Amino acid sequence: MRPGWLLAATLTVPSITGSSGSKLDLPPYAGRFKPVEVLAGLPPLILDAVGNSVGVAQEYARKRRLQARYLWIDATANVEKYNSAEDVQSLVTTIKESGFNGVVFDVKPIVGFTVYPSAFAPRLTEWRGAQIPADFDPLDAMVKECRSNGIRIFISLNAFSEGHRLTGQGLGYDWPLWQSVLYEPIPYVVTGASKFPIYRTQNFAVADGSAISSFSSPDNVKGFPSPPTTISVARDGRVVGVGTTVVPRNGALLAGVGDAGKFLSESFSLGDFVRIETEAAFRTSADLQDQIPLMMNPNEPAVQRRNLDILREVVGRYPVDGVIYDDRLRYAGLNADFGPRTRAMFERRIGRKITWPDDVFRFTFTPALQQGVRIGPYYEEWLTFRAETLRDWVREAARAVRAARPGALFGVYAGSGYLEYPKFGANWAADQFSAGFWFLTPAYAKTGFASELDLFIPGCYYPTPTMADGLEEGIPIGNTIEAAGQLANRAVRDQAWTYAGIALDQYTGNPDGLLRALQAACGSSQGVMVFDLSHGIEPMWPVFRRAFANPAASPDAQSDLLAAVRKERARRDKAGVKEPPVIIPGGLPGVGL
Repeated sequence: MRPGWLLAATLTVPSITGSSGSKLDLPPYAGRFKPVEVLAGLPPLILDAVGNSVGVAQEYARKRRLQARYLWIDATANVEKYNSAEDVQSLVTTIKESGFNGVVFDVKPIVGFTVYPSAFAPRLTEWRGAQIPADFDPLDAMVKECRSNGIRIFISLNAFSEGHRLTGQGLGYDWPLWQSVLYEPIPYVVTGASKFPIYRTQNFAVADGSAISSFSSPDNVKGFPSPPTTISVARDGRVVGVGTTVVPRNGALLAGVGDAGKFLSESFSLGDFVRIETEAAFRTSADLQDQIPLMMNPNEPAVQRRNLDILREVVGRYPVDGVIYDDRLRYAGLNADFGPRTRAMFERRIGRKITWPDDVFRFTFTPALQQGVRIGPYYEEWLTFRAETLRDWVREAARAVRAARPGALFGVYAGSGYLEYPKFGANWAADQFSAGFWFLTPAYAKTGFASELDLFIPGCYYPTPTMADGLEEGIPIGNTIEAAGQLANRAVRDQAWTYAGIALDQYTGNPDGLLRALQAACGSSQGVMVFDLSHGIEPMWPVFRRAFANPAASPDAQSDLLAAVRKERARRDKAGVKEPPVIIPGGLPGVGL
């Protein structure tokens, strides 16, 4: 095979003897899965050569042999690797020698502190025992070393997180009005006019009788002070057993003692139906912190201003190549934000008062405590409203970067599972992206913010590199680096460079797997981002040196190339050039919770 980048091999099928004895000359194999050489010097990998060849960005980057090779450096996890000038110098030297052409340095982690001296945030001077000297500026040192070594330097910021659950640190804990307000469903077992609480977590025995417990197995029915009252409930809510420990398929065993047991025994007989309803409670993210970052409300003007102030400050002060916002440029989840400010904004948008939150949606539970939603008349409008908020903020942030430092680039990292992202409000696709996602209405599609970006990094954090690997392993092909990178590239639709992100800790002790992962990322997009320096990278430096033995420049280093890509994309669209249908392979959201 000739050296090159994503040069698909032609597989010649030998002649086969037909039933008459004559030779059948079959054409060359024309399927989509072909051996492809992605990184010169490595063995070819079976990749989806058809799906990975779609798009002007792919075409232009390959033709010019451009490939991003970025390493992410998390702020809190790597303090001891950058807390002196000598450490920074040694680190950047190793990064360059290993073939990387760019660094993403986290300067505002989820705790909300900054690694550089800021007028708007406390400095990160210590993290779990690791110290940063008060007179040392790691960002200044990192920029200087990257510049002198010809390494691209991007900084990473976390937008809407101002605290860390594991340490309890962060200014956000002192700003309850800035915190996101979360909709918490309180479930009850209901019969007629009576109701009784049911504990939200399955397989937990409520020993004091204050709530009913739900169990998935009779083996889990323990922890009660006395034998509980039990009913077996089928998936549809029908009572199929009383005083039994049998758990129906996809159903649940409800049990209780004291008042909970009395409610069950007096309320339900064989053949009755159990109904679970919820009441809405609203709590701040500090009161209901079910993820590590303390999430702020993206609709709060003071939150937006603070982030823009930090952004202008750091980009204006340091000669960085650009900014990449980390995954906290989002809402806390589908249950956010349900505060009074957001409600007022939404009601102004639709022009009427609504029943809150039912006209948007109400959380539901099955007897097995599987949580769902009962959609209201404004559910899709709500998804679009939240996505518009983030699109507008991204637009303003991008303008701020380019005004503070002309020529600086703007990018975003997000999980690669586009199907799940309406829950978080961040529509990172192009506003002309068209595919068979149920939520991708014309109004929602217009909230796509890819055209505001210069680069997009999807987190394709899977242990399986290629779609062919997934087929062989019997797993969904969407749970592969290649499929995730390919879908992200299609969704961004030539509005920004796309660099598939891989998780280094998925390949601990597996150097061959890491080589395949790098190839799958680079094959399905215009480069790779490796997360993270702290994830056992030391044994893997030789792997990167082998994979990146042939130097390459990053596409984003070519100042006018993205403009040319967008122009060609527009020309083809105007000419009616059709592309293959978008494959929707599934996959996980990859959100940093």
